[in-house]
Amino acid sequence: MSDAPNQTPPGQPPHQGQPVPHSAVGGARFTRAVTRSPLTLGDLTQDLLWPRLFRSAGLALAPSRLVFSVLLLVALGLVDRLLGLISGRRMGPIESIWSMVAEAAVKLIRALDPRSPNHEDAGRAVVELFVVGPARVLAESWWTVLLGLPVALVLIAVLGSAIARGALCEFALNAKPTWTQTLGFATRRWFSAWGALSLPLLAVALLGLAFMAFGWLVMATTVLNVVGALVFGLVLVLAVVAAVGMFAYAAGNQMLTGAIAAENADAFDAIQRVYAYVIARPGRTVIYSLLNFVQFVLAFTVVASIVFAALWFVQSTTRVPIEQLPPPSATFVTMRDGEGTQAGGGIAASDQSAFAQEVARASRDGGTVGDFGSRADREGIYSGKNATFAWSLRIVDFWTGVLKLLVLAFGVSFYFCAGAVQYLLLRQLVDGQDANEIWIEGSTDAALRPLVNPAAVAKPDAQPGAAAPDPTGPRP
Repeated sequence: MSDAPNQTPPGQPPHQGQPVPHSAVGGARFTRAVTRSPLTLGDLTQDLLWPRLFRSAGLALAPSRLVFSVLLLVALGLVDRLLGLISGRRMGPIESIWSMVAEAAVKLIRALDPRSPNHEDAGRAVVELFVVGPARVLAESWWTVLLGLPVALVLIAVLGSAIARGALCEFALNAKPTWTQTLGFATRRWFSAWGALSLPLLAVALLGLAFMAFGWLVMATTVLNVVGALVFGLVLVLAVVAAVGMFAYAAGNQMLTGAIAAENADAFDAIQRVYAYVIARPGRTVIYSLLNFVQFVLAFTVVASIVFAALWFVQSTTRVPIEQLPPPSATFVTMRDGEGTQAGGGIAASDQSAFAQEVARASRDGGTVGDFGSRADREGIYSGKNATFAWSLRIVDFWTGVLKLLVLAFGVSFYFCAGAVQYLLLRQLVDGQDANEIWIEGSTDAALRPLVNPAAVAKPDAQPGAAAPDPTGPRP
């Protein structure tokens, strides 16, 4: 046998198990075998950004973020209810604004359907979202809107920033700050977050008022309308700028609190960053938003299914009627000649006649078994139970309402978590700044330092033994 070492042709990697020269000392040559590790899904996706979006659902399920979301929903509901009672209106200003936003958003999504896009309807939907809809709500009760909307935006800014801050610390640094730390961060920066959410809306409102004044005072006046026609090109330029801003706000508003939480930015810096990223990468923004939407639909379906499965399980075993669910064993009720009969099991014999009468009434009036989910129907059906049964139903409704509220809270938490993660990924695409880099406070939040994993913020290509970046210092 030849003592010559195995040679590998230039430009070709060594084969698996082939001895590879390692070092030579005093004429002796030592070799080591190189083995290839199996290819994994992580190896294929480690350089991709979009798979990291799918961490948003897990981040949204953190207990502290769900609690913040519940507090936000409850606070908004109380403010809306109070203003509604004061104004004597059935629907408060916040609910009116939310209904308007949801309606306009649905129109915008339908208009942008790639199967049959309608650009005219898309533009009309955006104007309805930012101009026509708010004007209609203002006309209904202007003082409640002017009072309720700023308060609502303050609540969204504070609790939304707290949710985004906690999600970013876990996503970028593998750190889990306490709820007091994230809430403290958000309360100290509430004005910046409030400004980031409010200033674009205020700018559109002021520009709309200027256009209204232009139409009334210039275009409707003799001689002046000629001057107005000459400068109408400038009006169109301003309108185009406003339209770009409205589309950018619609596409990136969920990232504004993420910009505040990631950069410790002021309102203008956060708006500038988000608008710049959306305009620089509109296609990637749309793709990321669609992926977040698909992720949300799947995750929300799972969460809601689990909650309602729990409610069905409790009702089926305890025979306690749950609000918005058919009564126990109602699915076993059959209709025969307009009369309800009990097909098997269910409620007590003393209650079957009352229940059958309600089933017959629903059948006669075109109702369904599910119509018995209201408190009044349940109290009427089960009125013979005992004297305190009606009160017990109210207490049960409170606890089941809390469980149902958690489903909505997950949606709110996902909105802010997904927006924060999307902000970091777009920032890396546009600015080249690593998505694991976020602003970390110094001495003011020293308790956060032990929670930070330095290895999580180190560059992947850092040499072994190299010092990791200081996680306590501010990042660019």
